[in-house]
Amino acid sequence: MARFAPRNEVTQAQVASTAVATKRFPFQNVYGCAEGDMIYINMEAVDALRNGMTCVRDIALIVDISGSMKPYYVSGDVTSMISTIVDSLAWADDDGLDVYFFANGLVFETNIKDANGVKEAVDKALLANGAMGSTMPMPAFDKFAKQCMAKKRAGTVLFLTDGMMDDAGKELQDFYRNVLHTQFKTRDQFYCYAIEFGRSAFGALNKLDGLYAPEQGPEDLFDLDSADHLAHIAEVLQQVGGMSAVGSETVSVDASVDADAKIDMVNTDLIEGGMSSISGLINQVMSFRVRAKGPFMMQIKITGFDDMVMKVTPSGVDVKVEMQ
Repeated sequence: MARFAPRNEVTQAQVASTAVATKRFPFQNVYGCAEGDMIYINMEAVDALRNGMTCVRDIALIVDISGSMKPYYVSGDVTSMISTIVDSLAWADDDGLDVYFFANGLVFETNIKDANGVKEAVDKALLANGAMGSTMPMPAFDKFAKQCMAKKRAGTVLFLTDGMMDDAGKELQDFYRNVLHTQFKTRDQFYCYAIEFGRSAFGALNKLDGLYAPEQGPEDLFDLDSADHLAHIAEVLQQVGGMSAVGSETVSVDASVDADAKIDMVNTDLIEGGMSSISGLINQVMSFRVRAKGPFMMQIKITGFDDMVMKVTPSGVDVKVEMQ
């Protein structure tokens, strides 16, 4: 079960009940999903909070344009996917969203400030030398990492590939060890959410996910997911970008759980051992991971808004979230 569910896959059992009309809650689109005792409660900041947010990191979308991707470019699915992500995130990045297309190396790079520029960028990438070649993403990572270092800014990478890399991922793994981990060290400074999809994906990225223990800890810079459809992937990457790169530098949230439940991850930050209550600055998307074996109550507080009190009931991979 993925951490985030595309909107059209969120079942009725997962969706929070409609709040009382008089309530002014800080978050909307609340839903839950689960894997074992790991319960993810996800939500998005309302417009009143989003309006004061900025991009706290540089954002890069690194996209496979190798030969096996051709059907997705011909169908327009890649263009639609990038448009969805740009619509959600580029407004908050002060110098636009960096997009890198790779095949056997970096094929084409551009900076996109709004969705109107997506089709032109994809068309140019398709005509670039090397498009529809084999699969070697490391130069794209290298270019973005150098940009982050030059600007002295943290970076978030949303990475998509559908095939096995030419060297089964060895070059990217070496780059992770010798450059990313050395220069950035923690996911506060560099974070990559990678998705492998399609029948030709052979798990080359597994070597990166959890390379530095503990998995999803401060020095584990890569998280890995898998999905089948680009439309679904667009929504997931949109949420990941909002979780990791867009936030407030002034507004904080308090979250707490009862019973024996423990919050052990907030967005990309692992809390070893877990805590019953946490406090920190908010992001456009908030994702709380709670360790629990049964139902629990969760409370969210932000100054100036009504408290959100939710009854959370896990049932297999489904999670029912009810506003109280």
